[in-house]
Amino acid sequence: MTAPEESISGPRKPSGAREPSGAGESSGTQERGEAREPSGAQESRGTGEPSGEQEASGAAEPSVAKGPSGAVEPVGDEAASPRLDHVGLNVRDLAAATEWYCRAFDLTVEIAFELDEIGLHIAMLHSPQGHRVELLHRNESRPGLRAANPVEAAATEGYGHICFDLPDLDAGYTAILAHGAEPVLAPQPSPEKGVRMAWVHDPEGNLIELIQRRQPEEI
Repeated sequence: MTAPEESISGPRKPSGAREPSGAGESSGTQERGEAREPSGAQESRGTGEPSGEQEASGAAEPSVAKGPSGAVEPVGDEAASPRLDHVGLNVRDLAAATEWYCRAFDLTVEIAFELDEIGLHIAMLHSPQGHRVELLHRNESRPGLRAANPVEAAATEGYGHICFDLPDLDAGYTAILAHGAEPVLAPQPSPEKGVRMAWVHDPEGNLIELIQRRQPEEI
């Protein structure tokens, strides 16, 4: 008499029964040696929260830096940002103005040319730091704004002055006066926090602001 079949092979599965979903796939994956995803990745998909990889690829906030006055200044791709190239100043005597600005502000003549058909004469002056000042003279020119100080200049719309940043305001102010500039305001604190300023007239009466934005340890 033979033993019942159940005692040898275990209980027989009902006809048509299937293994639980995933059980066969899991064992099959392990048998084939395929790598399984780490539990962290599965959890991040299950909860809907971004994984570390997704967080890293997200949009980063723009970098910012604080200027000397404490204002927040965006820092981005310099190549994509406009850059001030030069300022233009109309003068009565181009030769004299060219000589004075080169001597007073350590500038050199980069290019000089004339447009005879309109009577325009131009000298582009260049500094070692890269900024440029363009001096222009046209035949039969007439005087424009000659403000006594920056407050008076601000009462007239349009360009009022140009400004140079000096490493040492007191020494620079004294040297520029020695070159023939007329004093307007002696060195003093600027309304802009952390900045010092002074004002002069060039030999033709045009206003020039002098500032010291950099601190001695930054020079």
